[in-house]
Amino acid sequence: CEIEHTTQRSLTATGYPYRRYPIVRPSSLDRQTAVTKYALLTTPVKPTKTKPIKGQPKKTIKQMADEVIAGKHGSGHTARQHSLGITARQYKKVRAEVNRRAGVKKPVASSNAIDRMATEVLAGKHGQGHARRRRSLGISAAEYAKVRARVNARSAGGSSSGGGKSVSQMATEILQGKHGNGHANRQRSLGVNNATYAKIRAEVNRRS
Repeated sequence: CEIEHTTQRSLTATGYPYRRYPIVRPSSLDRQTAVTKYALLTTPVKPTKTKPIKGQPKKTIKQMADEVIAGKHGSGHTARQHSLGITARQYKKVRAEVNRRAGVKKPVASSNAIDRMATEVLAGKHGQGHARRRRSLGISAAEYAKVRARVNARSAGGSSSGGGKSVSQMATEILQGKHGNGHANRQRSLGVNNATYAKIRAEVNRRS
């Protein structure tokens, strides 16, 4: 700081002499420091936004289960998981919560259900790749193994039963367009051998 002194006077009107007192004046550095401190104290601090962790759901498992039960995320496990925007592990927890509320412990696929899912897989309704198909079907690894075995059996030549349906029933489904176009595609979708499909084809031609 810069220090100045008063000029000495001999005597005042009362007869007492003046003493020399230092006058302290702030320097430019002190003024700048004071301005800086004042600015720091008076400037509002903007709150920092915390970025969400990638892959971490914003909603709880219970909230997402409520939305799934309310039908807000459509049908099918793949569509629901995509709509929720969560990972497969997180969706597994949501599905478990939904099943718990519905009173479902461990769903076991029946023989008819295995046939139906195999038909859907052959029709391409669950995409490509075993992991993706199993997620889309929403079944366990053991159940998907049965579906895969049924698909392989149909692709290798199939059976004569056609999932317990009669020739007339399967011909009706073909006429309704449920098994696509093309004889090879229809035979795979029905899951029958060549001899049975020949009977079905003959029935379709007779009706046409």
